[in-house]
Amino acid sequence: MKKILLMLVALIATSFSAMAEDIYIVAGSEELCGTAWDCTDLNNKMTDNGDGTYSKTFTNVAAMNGYQFKVTKNGTEWYGDEAGNNITFNVTTACDVTITFNATTFKSTVTGSGVQAYVFNVEKVIAVGNGAGAWLNGANWDPNADANKMTQVADKVYEISFDNVPVGEDYMVKFATNGTWADNFGGFFEASGKESDAMYNSGNITFNLEKAGTVKLRLDLSKFDYATRTGAKFVITLPGSEPAELTYFMKHPWGGADWTWKPMAKNTEKKFAMFDGDGEVAEYGWVVNGKWGDNGVSINAKEDDTNSKWIAEPHTFSTPQLGEDCRFFYFPETQDVVLVIPERWAKVETSFDPAPGEYTGPLTVRVKCQNIPCEISNIKYFFNDNVNDQVLYDDAKGIVLTESTNLAAFVNFADGNTLTVVGKYVITKPTGVNDITTTANTKAQKVIENGQVLIIKDGKKYNLLGNQVK
Repeated sequence: MKKILLMLVALIATSFSAMAEDIYIVAGSEELCGTAWDCTDLNNKMTDNGDGTYSKTFTNVAAMNGYQFKVTKNGTEWYGDEAGNNITFNVTTACDVTITFNATTFKSTVTGSGVQAYVFNVEKVIAVGNGAGAWLNGANWDPNADANKMTQVADKVYEISFDNVPVGEDYMVKFATNGTWADNFGGFFEASGKESDAMYNSGNITFNLEKAGTVKLRLDLSKFDYATRTGAKFVITLPGSEPAELTYFMKHPWGGADWTWKPMAKNTEKKFAMFDGDGEVAEYGWVVNGKWGDNGVSINAKEDDTNSKWIAEPHTFSTPQLGEDCRFFYFPETQDVVLVIPERWAKVETSFDPAPGEYTGPLTVRVKCQNIPCEISNIKYFFNDNVNDQVLYDDAKGIVLTESTNLAAFVNFADGNTLTVVGKYVITKPTGVNDITTTANTKAQKVIENGQVLIIKDGKKYNLLGNQVK
């Protein structure tokens, strides 16, 4: 009996051990894996090397650019590169390709005699989607359909037009490069003629067509950064000659009530705008007033959930209380973010006195704060974006400027919140000699010759020491 019990225990232990085994599978391009992105294909199961790594060797992989894969764990967890993107590589000559995955660092390596690191390079761009009839020349999700090859109209800028596209809903399109899905761009359609972010290896761009005619597509990769997979832009212009008037709507559980759409208005207040490094307005954005509902927001160009953009965690200034009156700002151009400011903070006024501009130095600048909801802890300022070289502000002394600078100040409040004041000052130095203005005949005149200040009197020239210059 004891032997039987021991055997049963051993069997149970073995069973639990088998149940606890993690299964790692390579899922990726069909050309590499035999199936396309299948995390259940046991033909691509990786071997446990016993040292915390797993590997899978694919034999006689054909030469091709843009193989892609991720390593999956138990069919639920996917591991790509450090940014979570697909891992991409080239094979220059047919060879065996081994993929090794470190289960501790979650990093993968690819080795093989013909394996080469992938370099992003655009040879052609194809418009790809649910083509039918005139739309996409009838090509249905074909990344190598040369009929839909876009024309390069400027450096890294591509365009294509499709005529006689009929009225319809749920037109879909993406932009695929080099005849494969390795590098493609999707995104969120906002409005006709509106430039929007083209997101790397993202979802389909979907739009409706209310009037038949020509649909024009544009992809701008001139500012695309492959390292961060950001910077690409797209524009879709629909029939109707002029681009649609752009509007935005926001959906939110206002004050915790039912979710409803509210129209946004263009922001006109400079203090709530996005600024660039020179203190100039980069974008005014859009605004709507409402009560904080302690949740995310949806953004759309119409009062409709279709193709709306969900922003789960809006940026909040201070901590809005449930039901508190707030201003909701949306900045689609510069950062594509939503900022929520409680009304008690929206009334605060912070500025430099005198206002940024051109002055003769030295100039004393002070920080002005009005309608503040709590005490100021301290104010620190710095010059020309040198945020690490902050100086503690003393209102008795002010900030003395002797040369041109981009001035910024952090107003730090006792409750932990901070407001920023920025401005560009152009400071000119005094010459030491002022022009003479008189209602009578001018007796003397100041001139500058060869960088030297001279005084002309009675037709003779004198320097500032009183010596005549001949």
